[in-house]
Amino acid sequence: MEIIDYHTTGDKNVILDYINSLPIREKVRAFEIRKKIREEGIVALSALNTRHIKGKIYEIKFSDQRIFYVIQNESSIYFLHMCKKTKQK
Repeated sequence: MEIIDYHTTGDKNVILDYINSLPIREKVRAFEIRKKIREEGIVALSALNTRHIKGKIYEIKFSDQRIFYVIQNESSIYFLHMCKKTKQK
């Protein structure tokens, strides 16, 4: 499955930039998730901690990180945003 990351109009890859700023343990986990999705496709998502957000938007949760995505078709997934989960008050 092809992973297509969100890019700014200046062609900055927001997702990879964020992953590269993470602590090593979380960075490794993020790249493992990407590899699993590339190799196994949609089936990989069932093994990950995911949840539906709204409409076509879903999230993958790992440690305190979140990856928001939409599935284009069986061969493409778009990573839209990645952030650290903040505690609800």
